[in-house]
Amino acid sequence: MQQTGERVRRASNIRIVVIALTAILISLVSSHYNRPQVLKFDEQYYFEVAKSIASGHYEDGYIVRPPLYPLFLGFIFRFLGSRLSMILFIQSLLRGLLVAQVAWLGRKYFSFSTGFGAAIIVTIYPLLIWIYTRLLNEALYLPIFLGSIWAVERAYRRESKGDSFWAGIICGIASLVRVTSFFLTFILALWIAAQRDGRRFSRDSVSKALMLVAGLLVVISPWMVRNAVVHKTLMPLGNEAAFNLYFTVAGLSVDEARSEWDTWGGQAERQSEAMTRWWRYVRKHPAHHLKRLVKNLPRVFRLRSQGFATGLAVIYSGMECRRNMTLNAILEVVIPITFLLVMVGGLLGLIFLKTPPHIRSLCLIVCLYFILLHPATVMKARYFLPIVPLLAIFSARLIEVLVNRLRNL
Repeated sequence: MQQTGERVRRASNIRIVVIALTAILISLVSSHYNRPQVLKFDEQYYFEVAKSIASGHYEDGYIVRPPLYPLFLGFIFRFLGSRLSMILFIQSLLRGLLVAQVAWLGRKYFSFSTGFGAAIIVTIYPLLIWIYTRLLNEALYLPIFLGSIWAVERAYRRESKGDSFWAGIICGIASLVRVTSFFLTFILALWIAAQRDGRRFSRDSVSKALMLVAGLLVVISPWMVRNAVVHKTLMPLGNEAAFNLYFTVAGLSVDEARSEWDTWGGQAERQSEAMTRWWRYVRKHPAHHLKRLVKNLPRVFRLRSQGFATGLAVIYSGMECRRNMTLNAILEVVIPITFLLVMVGGLLGLIFLKTPPHIRSLCLIVCLYFILLHPATVMKARYFLPIVPLLAIFSARLIEVLVNRLRNL
C-alpha cells in the first residue's frame, strides 16, 4: 500500500515537472518570436537602472522603486552580459517555477487534479506568457508573492511564532519587488491577530501578527536606511506610490505628469510635493478614489482589458514585424476562455466551494485587495496578475467538482 502511494506521488511529481517544462518552452518560443527589440515604458527604467548596477553604481532614475528586480537584472548584466535573450531565458525558468508552485499548492490544498488543472490554466494564460517576454517586475514578483501567501497560510495554522517571522521574511522579499506586498502584509497581520482560532486579538494571535510584521521590517530595513541616507527622507521602499497618487489627481498624461515630477528637485522633494498635491485634491474631493473605483471596477471583468495579450500573435524579425493570423485566431479564443475561467470560475469556486475557512478568508482578502486597490488608483491589467495563480486553483477545483458530479449522475 505504501509503495502504491509512493508510485502515485512520483507519477504526479513527474506530471508537474512536465507541465512546468511546457510553460518554460512556451515562454522561450514566445521570447524568441514575440519580443520586439525596442524597450518600452517601464522596461526602459529597469534596463537603465540595471546597467548602472552592473557598472557598480545604483542610480534610481526618475523615481525610486523597490530594488530587487533591478538588482536581479543588474546581476545578470554583470555576470552573464547585457543580452536580452539571457534575461528572457532566466525569466522563462521563473515562469516554470510559478507553474510548479501552482500545481503543488493546488495538490496540497485540494487534490492533484486541482493542482494540475490550475497549472494548465496558468501555463496557457496569454497575459502571463506576454509578461514574461518583457522586462517587468511581475516576472520576479509572481513566484515570490505566491510563496509569501503560502507562508502566511502556514504561519496561521501553526503555533510557532517562528513560522510567522519567516512568513514576514518572504513577504519582505516580495515587497522589495513590488510595494503592494508591503501594505498587504499589514492587512494579513491584522487578519492573523483578529481571527486566530476564533479568538479575536488574543495574546498568541497578536504575537504572531507582530512577528509577521517584524520579519517584513527586518528584510526591508537595509533599503529603508539606504533611502534615508541617500535621499534624506523616510522612504521605506520608494516614492512610486506618491507618483501614482499624484497622477490620479493631476489630470495629465503619464508623460506630462512625469515631466512635471522631474522639475521638483530631488527624490525627497518629489515625494513631498506629490503627496501634498494629492492630499490637497482629496481634501476638496473626498470621494475621489471611491469614484475612480466605481468607474474603473467594471474594467476588471472586461475581456478588452486583456486585449494587448494578442501581441503574442505579432512575430518580430529584427525591426520588422507581422501578425500571424492563425495564432491571432487561437488567441481570440484562448484569451476569453482563460480570463473567464480565472475571474468568474475562480471567484465562484473561492466563494461557494467547500474550502478550509482560513484558506478561503486568506484568499478572499488577497483577491479583494488587488481587485479594489488598482481601480481606485492606477488601473493596469497586469497589476491583477498576482491573483491569477490563486484564482486558477479555485477555478480548477470548481471544474473538478462539476466533472465528478456529472459522472455520478
